[in-house]
Amino acid sequence: MFYSLSAKFKIILFFSWASFDSTLSRMLIGRVIGDVVATQKVPSHEGRKILVVQPLQLDGTDRGDPVLALDAVSAGIGDRVLLTTEGFSAMTAVGRPNSPIDSAVIGVIDSVDLHGE
Repeated sequence: MFYSLSAKFKIILFFSWASFDSTLSRMLIGRVIGDVVATQKVPSHEGRKILVVQPLQLDGTDRGDPVLALDAVSAGIGDRVLLTTEGFSAMTAVGRPNSPIDSAVIGVIDSVDLHGE
Protein backbone atom coordinates (compact mmCIF):
# COMPACT_ATOMS: atom_id res chain seq x y z
CA MET A 1 0.00 0.00 0.00
CA PHE A 2 1.17 3.50 -0.77
CA TYR A 3 -0.29 6.70 0.64
CA SER A 4 0.84 10.20 -0.11
CA LEU A 5 -0.33 13.32 1.66
CA SER A 6 -0.27 16.94 0.58
CA ALA A 7 3.04 18.69 0.00
CA LYS A 8 2.62 20.28 3.41
CA PHE A 9 2.92 16.83 5.00
CA LYS A 10 5.19 14.64 2.90
CA ILE A 11 4.59 11.35 4.64
CA ILE A 12 4.75 7.97 2.95
CA LEU A 13 3.43 4.90 4.73
CA PHE A 14 4.03 1.31 3.66
CA PHE A 15 2.42 -1.77 5.15
CA SER A 16 1.31 -5.23 4.13
CA TRP A 17 -2.07 -6.78 4.81
CA ALA A 18 -0.35 -9.70 6.58
CA SER A 19 0.93 -7.39 9.32
CA PHE A 20 -2.21 -5.23 9.54
CA ASP A 21 -4.42 -5.91 12.56
CA SER A 22 -7.78 -4.22 11.96
CA THR A 23 -8.50 -4.17 15.71
CA LEU A 24 -5.60 -1.71 16.16
CA SER A 25 -6.93 0.99 13.84
CA ARG A 26 -5.10 3.96 15.32
CA MET A 27 -4.80 5.83 12.01
CA LEU A 28 -7.70 5.99 9.58
CA ILE A 29 -8.60 7.55 6.29
CA GLY A 30 -11.70 9.71 6.56
CA ARG A 31 -13.74 12.41 4.85
CA VAL A 32 -14.71 15.64 6.62
CA ILE A 33 -18.51 15.85 6.51
CA GLY A 34 -19.12 18.73 8.90
CA ASP A 35 -17.90 20.84 11.76
CA VAL A 36 -19.08 21.51 15.29
CA VAL A 37 -19.81 24.91 16.78
CA ALA A 38 -19.38 24.86 20.55
CA THR A 39 -19.89 27.98 22.62
CA GLN A 40 -18.43 26.30 25.71
CA LYS A 41 -15.18 24.30 25.50
CA VAL A 42 -12.54 23.13 27.93
CA PRO A 43 -9.55 25.50 27.77
CA SER A 44 -7.41 23.02 25.82
CA HIS A 45 -9.96 23.05 22.97
CA GLU A 46 -10.36 26.83 22.73
CA GLY A 47 -9.25 28.19 19.38
CA ARG A 48 -9.38 24.73 17.78
CA LYS A 49 -11.82 23.63 15.09
CA ILE A 50 -13.78 20.44 15.78
CA LEU A 51 -14.57 18.41 12.66
CA VAL A 52 -17.08 15.64 11.99
CA VAL A 53 -15.15 12.93 10.12
CA GLN A 54 -16.61 9.86 8.40
CA PRO A 55 -14.01 7.04 8.52
CA LEU A 56 -13.54 5.32 5.15
CA GLN A 57 -12.54 1.90 3.90
CA LEU A 58 -9.55 1.86 1.54
CA ASP A 59 -11.97 1.70 -1.41
CA GLY A 60 -13.62 4.95 -0.28
CA THR A 61 -16.83 3.50 1.18
CA ASP A 62 -18.00 4.47 4.66
CA ARG A 63 -16.53 2.57 7.61
CA GLY A 64 -18.61 2.75 10.78
CA ASP A 65 -20.02 5.89 12.36
CA PRO A 66 -18.69 9.44 12.05
CA VAL A 67 -16.35 10.69 14.77
CA LEU A 68 -15.40 14.09 16.17
CA ALA A 69 -11.78 15.15 15.81
CA LEU A 70 -9.75 18.28 16.50
CA ASP A 71 -8.24 19.78 13.37
CA ALA A 72 -4.44 20.13 13.26
CA VAL A 73 -4.11 20.90 9.52
CA SER A 74 -6.90 23.34 8.53
CA ALA A 75 -8.95 20.68 6.74
CA GLY A 76 -12.31 21.59 5.28
CA ILE A 77 -15.61 19.93 4.48
CA GLY A 78 -15.18 17.38 1.70
CA ASP A 79 -11.44 16.89 2.29
CA ARG A 80 -10.12 13.34 2.55
CA VAL A 81 -7.98 13.26 5.68
CA LEU A 82 -5.67 11.17 7.82
CA LEU A 83 -7.20 10.69 11.25
CA THR A 84 -5.47 9.46 14.39
CA THR A 85 -7.63 7.86 17.05
CA GLU A 86 -4.91 7.35 19.63
CA GLY A 87 -5.08 9.92 22.43
CA PHE A 88 -1.39 10.71 22.87
CA SER A 89 -0.84 11.13 19.13
CA ALA A 90 -3.96 13.28 18.84
CA MET A 91 -3.11 15.67 21.66
CA THR A 92 0.51 15.94 20.50
CA ALA A 93 -0.56 16.69 16.92
CA VAL A 94 -2.71 19.62 17.98
CA GLY A 95 -0.07 20.90 20.40
CA ARG A 96 -2.12 20.34 23.52
CA PRO A 97 -0.32 17.77 25.72
CA ASN A 98 -2.22 16.39 28.72
CA SER A 99 -5.57 17.36 27.21
CA PRO A 100 -8.78 15.32 26.84
CA ILE A 101 -8.36 14.64 23.12
CA ASP A 102 -9.06 11.22 21.60
CA SER A 103 -8.81 11.95 17.87
CA ALA A 104 -7.31 14.52 15.54
CA VAL A 105 -7.08 15.20 11.82
CA ILE A 106 -3.34 15.14 11.13
CA GLY A 107 -3.12 15.28 7.34
CA VAL A 108 -4.98 16.12 4.14
CA ILE A 109 -4.74 13.24 1.65
CA ASP A 110 -4.20 14.07 -2.01
CA SER A 111 -4.36 10.51 -3.32
CA VAL A 112 -4.48 6.87 -2.29
CA ASP A 113 -2.87 4.33 -4.62
CA LEU A 114 -3.38 0.64 -3.85
CA HIS A 115 -0.69 -1.65 -5.27
CA GLY A 116 -0.47 -5.43 -5.34
CA GLU A 117 -3.82 -6.45 -3.90
